[in-house]
Amino acid sequence: MQSRHRFMGWAFAAAFLALVGSPRTAAAGHDRFVFTLRVGRAEYIHVVDGDGSNMARITDGPSLDTAPRWSPDGSQIAFVSNREGEARFDTDIYVMDADGGNIRRVTDTGGGSPAWSPDGETIAFLGHDNPKSVFAVDVDGRNLRRLFGAPKGTHFHTYSGIDWSPDGTKLIFDADSGVASVWTIGVDGRGARDLSQKRNTDSYPRWSPDGKHVAVASSRNGGGLHVMDADGGNIRKLTNKWGSSTWSPDGLTVAYGGFRVIRAVDAAGDNDRVLIDLGVFGAVQHLDWAADRARPVTPRGTTPAVWASWKGARREPPADLSSVR
Repeated sequence: MQSRHRFMGWAFAAAFLALVGSPRTAAAGHDRFVFTLRVGRAEYIHVVDGDGSNMARITDGPSLDTAPRWSPDGSQIAFVSNREGEARFDTDIYVMDADGGNIRRVTDTGGGSPAWSPDGETIAFLGHDNPKSVFAVDVDGRNLRRLFGAPKGTHFHTYSGIDWSPDGTKLIFDADSGVASVWTIGVDGRGARDLSQKRNTDSYPRWSPDGKHVAVASSRNGGGLHVMDADGGNIRKLTNKWGSSTWSPDGLTVAYGGFRVIRAVDAAGDNDRVLIDLGVFGAVQHLDWAADRARPVTPRGTTPAVWASWKGARREPPADLSSVR
């Protein structure tokens, strides 16, 4: 009987470590992923090395934590959370260190889908309180400005994803103007262009590292992940799978999430495969792939994370959004 109890204890410990990650630090030379793991209505942020080692859950608690993005130097992660909101989708933009500590609130007027500027000083995001706008804010929460907003009375709502071009001159985002389309604008908010031309449903755009291509989820060709040139031309299908995606740092591979796995396909459209079997229950969403520049991570459960968040009262968005241009 004691042997049976000992075996069950070992089995539970093994299962627990599989859930939170092995208590090791990141090895040099490994690319790294940050992603959301969704189980039912719960969403938590995890990190894992590119070889599948050192998985760690870095957010905790009852809140919705999702849409993580590495900072350009890999030391911080921007993400979306409702931890100080009054409802599930009452979300704002937050930033934390790569190990999940030092969480600070960046916006208090609502927002989703953050994207870092290449210099790491600014975060662009899709407005929620006014879902017809694209905003930008300094990482310290100052200098909030609206970059793009549709005229009042038009059917135009920002949708699910935004990304900053590698050269820092443009933003790409998806929006619903009767059908989900991919748009680009200059960082000054000018020169808006619909790359989809309202002919197809395109969403979750991501620039390639060299800025020459864009990965999108599209309804074209029976649906799935596609790659197109930066001007919207020469679109080609990569896989039948659908959802958000991320490029490898060398631009040769596009990765996307599945149930308990991270999958990848060559940017040329070949070799669709399981890249990492995480071995945990849940759907992998909102992947972001970065070179090994982030500091080592100690998994939750080995060293308590130090949580810090702004405690100021939630402010209402300005009545006239033109005041934050």
